Amino acid sequence: MHFNDLCVLGLTSKETAQLFRNKTRDNSNLEVYRDNVSGVIFIKDFQVESSVYSSGDYFNEPFEKMLATQKLEDLGHINDRDRRLQSFKQFYVGKSIVDFGCGAGDFLIQASKYTKKCLGVELQESHIKNLGEAGIHTINNLSDAEDDSIDSIFFFHSFEHLNSPIDVLNQAYQKLSPGGKIIIEVPNAKDFLITYNVDEFIDFTLWSQHLILHTHRSIQTFLENSNFKDVITTGVQRFPLSNHMTWLFKRKPGGHFSTLSAIDTPTLNEAYADALGKLGANDTIVCIGEK
Repeated sequence: MHFNDLCVLGLTSKETAQLFRNKTRDNSNLEVYRDNVSGVIFIKDFQVESSVYSSGDYFNEPFEKMLATQKLEDLGHINDRDRRLQSFKQFYVGKSIVDFGCGAGDFLIQASKYTKKCLGVELQESHIKNLGEAGIHTINNLSDAEDDSIDSIFFFHSFEHLNSPIDVLNQAYQKLSPGGKIIIEVPNAKDFLITYNVDEFIDFTLWSQHLILHTHRSIQTFLENSNFKDVITTGVQRFPLSNHMTWLFKRKPGGHFSTLSAIDTPTLNEAYADALGKLGANDTIVCIGEK
């Protein structure tokens, strides 16, 4: 269980865990805690069944339907894909890679053009079928990959969904070749809009499938516990100033798709991300470690 993993690593305890919210956006009876020392935010005594992912039932939630209707999801995936392809070239070009929780394969399909070998790990049956038709071999369990055969394993916003993160990290370590890299992106528990208590954003962000929202310290601790070395973390800002302004003034999402998005120039985006980084308040943490 993820809560036990947090306790084992000294990232929470019964004494330091405090009730943060009494519900998530999709479950009105699910308590969310925040540790008052480490800062991690987590759901206690709850696991997500694999059938939820394999069937794709989570797309029946009102928020997911809204994304599909407004096509916001597609643009968000494109932006993330392009950023990752640019930022992580050194970890996939000419390499044997795995994308754990690859979803529809936004990153993997494009990266595969430059890899030595690529493999997806995914539970949703429709994604597995579609990726197979696109020529991407996809399995539903990392244990089926050959040991010591992988140069890079990517976890793009999938690690926070794991019921047993330590077990998965130990397995990833076993599958990596000597000197292989693990690259993880997770939501930041100290996101600017969480730290400054924007209630509507917090209610929007907390989700039953997000079992742990990490801090820089917590994700680094997880990797080092599984024997990864030279672990570094850095902040990434997925959402621009227009998004935050809309949350702050209108208390709703989508500012980066509105007319206000005209202010989001590359120069402004970079400066805003750097400013949030000084506070440790970017919306996403990237953590990289080596076997």
